[in-house]
Amino acid sequence: VTIGISVILAGTSCISLRLLRPISQLAFAMKALQSGQFEIPELPTSHDEIGFLIILFTQMWQQLKEHFEALRAEIRERERVEHALRESESRYRSLFDGVPIGLFRTTPSGQILEANVGFVQLLGYPSREALLAHTSPEFYVDPQDRVVWKTLMAQAGVVRDFEVRFRRPDGTIFWGKNT
Repeated sequence: VTIGISVILAGTSCISLRLLRPISQLAFAMKALQSGQFEIPELPTSHDEIGFLIILFTQMWQQLKEHFEALRAEIRERERVEHALRESESRYRSLFDGVPIGLFRTTPSGQILEANVGFVQLLGYPSREALLAHTSPEFYVDPQDRVVWKTLMAQAGVVRDFEVRFRRPDGTIFWGKNT
């Protein structure tokens, strides 16, 4: 009776090593993948169900690695583009604010979206914020001038040297070119 038990235990130990070791190695590899390690470890091979499972896992791991690398490259490219955009915006803002002529941009309804320091000073407002509290139609002596300018802009897409009279908050009137 003791001989039979030893054989069964020895057989169980072989099955245990043949099944549990590859499953344990696979579980360890899964934990490595879960923690962000994308280097595929050496896993045992066999021609049974466990071997098939390891092959599928290795293929999935490789696909995840490729997708992760593509995502990492996309993130680097996006960061590069965002950096270039910030630099471009900074150059634009420096040019827009530093030019010694009045520049402004509005919506079709006249809400002022941007105005540089030159435009604020030209119109005689104490600050950009004070100017932005108004709409561009308020600056025209003749409101019809803005309507004509908008019509020309809609037709041609660009209007050059459109002379109009503007009014400052103190009531003084001056000529300007709306381009």
